[in-house]
Amino acid sequence: LGADAEEIPDDVEIYMLSNEKKLFGAVAMLYPDSVKNIGFAAFYGCSNLRNISIPESVLKIRHLAFSGCSRLTEVRIPKGCDVQRFAFGLFPNTKIIRY
Repeated sequence: LGADAEEIPDDVEIYMLSNEKKLFGAVAMLYPDSVKNIGFAAFYGCSNLRNISIPESVLKIRHLAFSGCSRLTEVRIPKGCDVQRFAFGLFPNTKIIRY
């Protein structure tokens, strides 16, 4: 994914970033299969994120998880994943692909 990609550790099951650890400069994320849930507002305001591919291991994406990611152009989400309301904000140019 390039030099600007951030990798999430393998031992994480529920991923949530505190304000001090926000990945504001990240343009892509690499998720290990151990991630099961993406927490409330986990990536809120990470405006440089452009593409996200959620692995099949993720069962739930919580409210506002990617809200404020204004440059997000494409999100790939497994069909079995429960996506809570406004998880990706209201960005009309973001393409959501269910696989």
